[in-house]
Amino acid sequence: MKKQKFVKHPWHFISLGTNPPNSVNAVIETPIGSRFKSEINKSGALSVCRFLVSYVYPANYGFIPQTLGLNHKPLKILVLMQAPVVPLTFLSVRPIGCLPTVDGGYSDDKIIAIYEHDPEYAQIKSINELPFHLLLGIMKFFDSYKNYEDTEVKVLKPEDSTYAFKLIEEGHERYKRIYADIMEKSQKEHQEYQEFMKKKNKLMNISFSLNENQNENQKSNLFENKENISNLDQIENQENKEFLNLLSGFQSNQEKKEIQEIQIIDEKKENEENQDNQQK
Repeated sequence: MKKQKFVKHPWHFISLGTNPPNSVNAVIETPIGSRFKSEINKSGALSVCRFLVSYVYPANYGFIPQTLGLNHKPLKILVLMQAPVVPLTFLSVRPIGCLPTVDGGYSDDKIIAIYEHDPEYAQIKSINELPFHLLLGIMKFFDSYKNYEDTEVKVLKPEDSTYAFKLIEEGHERYKRIYADIMEKSQKEHQEYQEFMKKKNKLMNISFSLNENQNENQKSNLFENKENISNLDQIENQENKEFLNLLSGFQSNQEKKEIQEIQIIDEKKENEENQDNQQK
């Protein structure tokens, strides 16, 4: 049997955030106003798992990546904003509190957060500053939305951001203990991608500089050993590998080495994707 590779699941391969716990990433599964409850399954695909008979979701609902709750699932999060978010989208949000709940006897707390770029909520710093009717509506929703399933859900007193921050920090530490190997793989691939983009942008800047700052004679000298040098504008329209090959003719030895490294990374990623597709 072939060894299975890790699926690039949003839970594992999207970071916790730029400044956790004050600012975290939220992956949206169910948009505001939806009567369908959607969840990302183990394969990383989005599946519909519940239809709400009498309710709609009061906010964009999803999870915080690289966290693990006491129920062995990622921490859930409600993102308050004026518009629905396309499922599987992630965005940076600011936690302002938490709605502790017990679902079927298990802790299933909901982090409450706001999207800072939405002017309707940008000034809100605490869950206590939310309009009473909005907070009450969220509490009533989670208190009743599983009634038809004969599942008991207890909604407890809302907690402030300090409580939410503690949950996020503990959830991330719990995740790191369980999924250390996946985190290491994720960080390594992220670093490789960042290095790749730096090198690629460097080469792109060289090309743009030639187009903008060099006269035709200087360009011709640089490309004197290339064919069709009169049509330099076509360089920008070439496929990535062809473009890098054209540039390699006038780069230094060090830059040639960087070009080869980029090509190797490209080919490696392409081969991995082909192998994954064949296994599927």
